[in-house]
Amino acid sequence: MKLTRRAFASGGAAFAAAASLPNRSFGQSAPRVRRSINALIKEKSPIIESYRRAVDVMMNRDVTDKTSWWFLANMHDVPEQEQAQHKSLQSYWSQCPHKNYFFLSWHRAYLHFFERIVRKASGDPDFSLPYWGYEDPLQASLPTAFLPDDDELPKKPDDEAPPIMKRRNPLARAKRLLHVERRWIGLGDVAREVKATLALDHFATGDELEAQNAFGGMRTKDPLTPGATGGVEGAPHNLVHKTIGLQGDMGSPETAARDPVFWLHHANVDRLWVKWTDPARGRLPPLDDDVWMNTKFRFVDEDGQDRVLTAAEILDNQFDLGYRYDDEPQRPQKLDLKGPAVAIVPGGPPGGALARGRPPGAASAPVVVARSPQVRLSQRESRIALAAPVGSAQPQGRLAVLPQRLRVVLRNVIASDRTPPYDVFLVLDGASAAPVRVGALDLFGGAGHLGHGQGGRPDVEVIAFEASDALAQLQSAPGFAMDRVRVSIVRRAFQSAVGGEFLPQDPDPPRIGSIELLRS
Repeated sequence: MKLTRRAFASGGAAFAAAASLPNRSFGQSAPRVRRSINALIKEKSPIIESYRRAVDVMMNRDVTDKTSWWFLANMHDVPEQEQAQHKSLQSYWSQCPHKNYFFLSWHRAYLHFFERIVRKASGDPDFSLPYWGYEDPLQASLPTAFLPDDDELPKKPDDEAPPIMKRRNPLARAKRLLHVERRWIGLGDVAREVKATLALDHFATGDELEAQNAFGGMRTKDPLTPGATGGVEGAPHNLVHKTIGLQGDMGSPETAARDPVFWLHHANVDRLWVKWTDPARGRLPPLDDDVWMNTKFRFVDEDGQDRVLTAAEILDNQFDLGYRYDDEPQRPQKLDLKGPAVAIVPGGPPGGALARGRPPGAASAPVVVARSPQVRLSQRESRIALAAPVGSAQPQGRLAVLPQRLRVVLRNVIASDRTPPYDVFLVLDGASAAPVRVGALDLFGGAGHLGHGQGGRPDVEVIAFEASDALAQLQSAPGFAMDRVRVSIVRRAFQSAVGGEFLPQDPDPPRIGSIELLRS
């Protein structure tokens, strides 16, 4: 863990001393409306010009100004060498939670204060932060409002171009791959990921193997303790970062918030949280979890004053924070957060996070059906054979038992911050059956970095994917047998609007300690 992130533990007194922001009650006042950037572009809305004006103003402020673009971006994360130059600001910077269930609440509060700062910097009292609704296939490329002028772009990837900070459009002042800024590549089937994420029924879990089945993520003791990536964080959140950020600012937590499109991306993630929340179905955050509800997050407001918020103070976006999304009905009263009692299956996963699409029922203890040795993803496709563990009860070591529930588990994953996206499939070796996708490795921030753990040891990172439906598809193929099942990990290629495909290079491929097929 980086030295800068220890500020959370050491800054408790500062958090307590900072002024708290009380919840607001809007009564009959209408909340502000956050609108789709696509609609604003079509209307040539002045909201876009207000955002441009504010970004320009904020970018010209010194990094030590708490309302500057750079100070606010660094609150998310910052490269260590830049942090070292401003040690007095350590307690403010590098505070974003990832790979845990604080992810949504912290970013909602972060957006709230950013929006207020932009409103003042723009001089537009009616400004509301737009969102990027990329689940619409027509919006799956970088919005045109964020493009530089054509003469500011190189014609070819190796050509020189004017410095980024000299670009006339402030929303284009970010490092991005030419394929992204030319809109030659897009986000792919992000709509599929959004649909699957919105189908999840539980917010949090204490089990790292169930993290991707929990919309909000895995419980941890504090925001800066990583656990495992949750549902909405893994996809679409990470997918958008790793695609728009290929070789660019958005691709790393340390620089992501420097790209003006970052804020619209996170506004959409927040919008998805609003869509997911449904008290009538028990789709609620962990209201009975004192740690999640009452952990204090420190930010700064439009006057550069310290402010503190907790999750308990931001649960209702309309009445607590005074905004709604343009496809969200205005409510006449506060959100009813009581909800029905939600039954937890005895013996089921912690947090009640049931497998996606699996029927309720008693869960048996997980059993390793097959395991691989260490894997290095040095090729575009790595097809990995798995064998029954030593001492397995399988006949003659063959993988003969068809599990009721199957998960593909990647253990001890280590990947660099700039690792490009990969997709994970189940395949049937020697058969004509098509590979079946089980998930993705969009490793925003990398995975299991050396030196981040205690004593310089690598963090242990576990990534688990549901594979029962994929296995069911393979079972219908002629000649199916469990010992012919392989795990295939493929570096993702992007279809190019100018023909062919773009395949990102990976000079430092991820390492995986082992891959397991887990039956339960």
